[in-house]
Amino acid sequence: MKSFDVIVVGKGLIGCAAAKYLSRNNLKVGIIGPDEPESYSDGEIFASHYDSGRILRQIGKNPAMTRINQQSLEEYAVLQRETKINFHSKNGCLYINPYGQDKYLTSIEDRARSNGVAIKLYLNAEEIKNDFPYLEFPKNSKGVFESGPSGHINPKLLIKAQLKVIENNNGTIVKEIVHNVTYKENNIIIQTSNGNIYTCHKVIFTPGAFSNHFKFFKNKLNLTIKSETVILGQLTSIDVAKLKKLPSILYEIETHDIEGIYATQPIKYPDGNYYLKIGANLPNDIYFTSSLKEIKEWFANGNSDANVTFIAKHLRRIMPGIQFKNIRSKRCILTRTNQESENPFIGTIEPGRSYLAVGNGWSGGNSDGSGYVVSYLAMTGTFPKGLSSKDFDPVWIS
Repeated sequence: MKSFDVIVVGKGLIGCAAAKYLSRNNLKVGIIGPDEPESYSDGEIFASHYDSGRILRQIGKNPAMTRINQQSLEEYAVLQRETKINFHSKNGCLYINPYGQDKYLTSIEDRARSNGVAIKLYLNAEEIKNDFPYLEFPKNSKGVFESGPSGHINPKLLIKAQLKVIENNNGTIVKEIVHNVTYKENNIIIQTSNGNIYTCHKVIFTPGAFSNHFKFFKNKLNLTIKSETVILGQLTSIDVAKLKKLPSILYEIETHDIEGIYATQPIKYPDGNYYLKIGANLPNDIYFTSSLKEIKEWFANGNSDANVTFIAKHLRRIMPGIQFKNIRSKRCILTRTNQESENPFIGTIEPGRSYLAVGNGWSGGNSDGSGYVVSYLAMTGTFPKGLSSKDFDPVWIS
């Protein structure tokens, strides 16, 4: 039986960040969670970080999210220098609303100024095309470009970097699945599916989409868990060069067949090819209930290829001059916190003993900020200066 000061349950993006911060504070830290399964048919736990591209911008929907975004960006620069693992691209982020002005754009100048973010506003599609000649948007489009360090990160490499720091600080990485947590008077007992037992004084839960699938909490969190389809368009070497300076894109389109498109610049994937990644919400997305079997079936056998036509149609409209060698789908999962702010859930379960952090669909890019906040909460019992529990209070279903 191995004992720790703190155990982090969940080896995803937020969990790895939290464990890293804890390990930097001379705590005996363990982080427990499986690796990406070699075969999805054999897996039990899945995640959205099984990919090479996640968008990151600085100015969020509210001040708390902006703070978390910027905290993440500051740390990514430090982490890359420390580990020599490069996972962050700084090509900027382009936000476009094809219908014109919206709430986000109305406040963007003041918020950019107050947070020290360099931006450029666009009043129509012609202005956008002047800067990005390979992009086509409806003529009434308005938008904003955030300069680097906004852009995207490679989540697989980010986790690799986080785990490297944890190991360098004598943290322990356990590649197992936690199935049971028992609170005793003097410690917390954690049992894995392998039958191994670990103890700790404090525990942080970061189970993401699987938060309600194990009996970690007395009540269920108010979460929406849904399938997400992304497509990868393989590029020719000519188009890779043409799109070298392409920023990340957030396209606020909403039609009968698609909503909320996001895209990255060309990214080199493990197979050595460059792909342009694009994702969106679709009418036939699956909203998962409490069954692990549903999620496993989606990752192992889900018909994501049925969604390629819808997404690819809009990709070609946005980039009509780009030739794709092929387009294929990739399955993902998305967690949304059901609260008005749409912020992550970060909070205390049992004072002095247990805490949680669950992402809100944007954790691919700003996970480090959420990991920092929950680790700070676990170490001090308070939130970092400038943030409040009200920004992140978990909502429970009684």
